[in-house]
Amino acid sequence: MHWEEENFDDPQPVKQKQSTLQNFLVPKSTDAQSQFQTSNSGNTSNYWDHLHRYHASKLKKSIEPEEEEESPSHSTPSGSEPEGGRVEIETENQCVQIQKNLSRKRSKDQPSLRKYIKKKRLYYGANSKQRITLDKTLVKFISRDLQPLSIVNDVGFKEFVYELNPRYSLPSRPTVTNVLIPKMYQEVKETISTILNTVKYLTITFDGWTSIAKQSYLTITGHFIFESKLQAALLNFIHVSDVSSTAENLKFLIQGKVLKVYPNVALVCAVTDNAANMIATCEKLKVKHIPCGAHSIQLVINHAILKTKPSSLLTASADTDIMKLFESDESENLVADHNEVSVYIILKKCKRITTFFHSSPKKSAELKKELNLRQMEITTLVQSVYTRWNSSYEMLQRIYKTLDCINIILLKSKNNIPLLNHEETECIPDILACLKIFSVMTEKLSGESYATISLLIPCTKQILIKLGNLESTIKTQAGQKFRKLLIKLSEDRLLQYETRTVPSIATVMDPRFKNLGFYQYTNFANAATSIKHELKTILNSLTTTINAQPTSDSSNESQKKG
Repeated sequence: MHWEEENFDDPQPVKQKQSTLQNFLVPKSTDAQSQFQTSNSGNTSNYWDHLHRYHASKLKKSIEPEEEEESPSHSTPSGSEPEGGRVEIETENQCVQIQKNLSRKRSKDQPSLRKYIKKKRLYYGANSKQRITLDKTLVKFISRDLQPLSIVNDVGFKEFVYELNPRYSLPSRPTVTNVLIPKMYQEVKETISTILNTVKYLTITFDGWTSIAKQSYLTITGHFIFESKLQAALLNFIHVSDVSSTAENLKFLIQGKVLKVYPNVALVCAVTDNAANMIATCEKLKVKHIPCGAHSIQLVINHAILKTKPSSLLTASADTDIMKLFESDESENLVADHNEVSVYIILKKCKRITTFFHSSPKKSAELKKELNLRQMEITTLVQSVYTRWNSSYEMLQRIYKTLDCINIILLKSKNNIPLLNHEETECIPDILACLKIFSVMTEKLSGESYATISLLIPCTKQILIKLGNLESTIKTQAGQKFRKLLIKLSEDRLLQYETRTVPSIATVMDPRFKNLGFYQYTNFANAATSIKHELKTILNSLTTTINAQPTSDSSNESQKKG
């Protein structure tokens, strides 16, 4: 090979990416051509061998300029190359190391895909299919998981989305608020309207609630069967702060916001809580009303607790007393001698204890420390809330598990927090045994993906049977009194489902229960009679329809006579 070694120390830079060999070797002449057929192997092995043998120092200097600056003692001094340009390679590993350094240098020079996209700003276009799909997914994420709209401005969320897809740039908050959410709302509304136009029957659940900002709303949810599956959809969400929640006003809102919007579907039933205005609303709408089973269970529990309240603490209004059950009323004397153990007093003491630890981060830390020292599960105390079902059971359960640690901290505290005495502590397991039955039944009745109407009567039966079986296991007198109150109130409030047409027919038609779900056999017999009567009515209607249709023979005879 005839090559010219010129411009060796300062190779000319090139615009395009080329092999490092081009910086060392330049052809002497490109004019002469061989008269014979020539070929090459397409590799640079000979080039590398030449450089390693005769120009190792300068090759190393060209490949590792950064390493030479950091550790100049390892660089080859200028002029150390012997005459003839030959340099002896000390070890074979040196050649391997040079090639590794070269590949590392190339990887540093080549930009990553993310840097290239960021530099060239190769983001999805506003009308691209990928961007539209990702925008929809973002809105679903915000709405379904109740995320704040400001999440699109959070630095951490931006970094997360960038790592997932660097070509997708998050929309601004005004875009999400004014463009994306209204667009998806309209699409979902049209989809629900299309579905409900093909549905024959509709059941609604509606309830009023108050936000943290003290604004009142009415939520109406529709339940229907579509494509052989039970479906649920939020039909309307109405701001009613300036409207009193009378039965007449609620009737007007439901008619205007639901019945007139979906005129082709028949409203057959409504499920609400046990409030008087809700029941009256269903009567004015002339639709069957079914009280919410889970809400009825909570009323049984709350009234039973209230009936254990000492007479010295009773007030004139029963409704006010129920609300006070879930309030931290410091004016109530919970340490006075009430002559007997009271479930009401126990729960009020537990509520004050929970409030004390929730309001003091220092005491909460001390509680966790005590639990850790005893190698117990570190749990947070749960507060009982009127609007959260089973919260009294959960609060009492957490306190009973950590009661020893709680008492240690309260005894050291200067705050006047009433402690649970020995008799009250012994009563807690009996209370938990009773409340656990209602907790399990409430969870079963709170399903959305399966029908729960047929579970009301069997759940009532199980509650009464299990409460009866607890007679032999409950040890305290207060626990027995509480158990009897729960049985009495369950019979008064829950057994009424057996006498209602819709729940009783649903239970009989459910192959899991039939007559086994009823607490009283006479109610099953009445339900079976109702089913027979309804079937007879349907058969008579079908017979009348068939007889009214002309047969093919009679139509042919009439044509011949004509």
